[in-house]
Amino acid sequence: MKETINLSIGIFNEYFRDKIFYFIFSLSLLLLLSSFILQEMVVGEPGKVFKDMALNGITLFAVAVPVFITSQMISNQIQRKSIYLILSFPFSYSSIITAHLLAALYIIFISIVSYGLLAFALILPFEVWVLPIIIHAFLSLFLGLLLSSWAILFSSVTTTTLSALSTFIIYMVGSTFQTALEYSQQSGNPMYFVLKIIGYIVPNTTVFDLKPELIYRLNFSKSILWLAPIYSISAAIVLIAISSFILSRREL
Repeated sequence: MKETINLSIGIFNEYFRDKIFYFIFSLSLLLLLSSFILQEMVVGEPGKVFKDMALNGITLFAVAVPVFITSQMISNQIQRKSIYLILSFPFSYSSIITAHLLAALYIIFISIVSYGLLAFALILPFEVWVLPIIIHAFLSLFLGLLLSSWAILFSSVTTTTLSALSTFIIYMVGSTFQTALEYSQQSGNPMYFVLKIIGYIVPNTTVFDLKPELIYRLNFSKSILWLAPIYSISAAIVLIAISSFILSRREL
């Protein structure tokens, strides 16, 4: 396990300096700073725009890092032939996959914490709003774990571009799946049963989204705070196993 962690730190150091990461971070900061302009245009609760942008920015890292960074990890290693250097050490395929997933989590964690502190500094003049940011950051970290697991799976079987596109599609389908399922059930659409089957494959990313509840102080089931991590970790374990099997059978 120590070797896997050391490998993950090396991968983290490589991708943390990537220009794409700094582009994502700059975009999130621009999103946050735009709150100053939008807040003046909104009538209602002071600081609401800052809260909305703060939570959206945290979600941005949980989605953008898997789509633009994690999705290229394995495929880049294969294209550059650097995978051979890793395989020359006594690493199993599952250890290699796990190390890349851990590296992605490091990037997501540092990004979310840094952004969360900046967001809190902007919201603080209006009210002390710590717990909602922590809750959303906690759930977003596991959303990032789930999407990164899918990104690594796609990266193990296809090119960087297709991997990024597939990861984004998985997120979009997962974020709209619950709405489509409820609508088809209420309307008696025969697609309901098809969607139920798809639901066992496509991740339901809506379980990680409590933005309306946190912003408007609505009640929500506290069980989601432990069910969402279990769901994310369980899916990650399965996807790591599948990715490891595919990588071990792939011609490198």
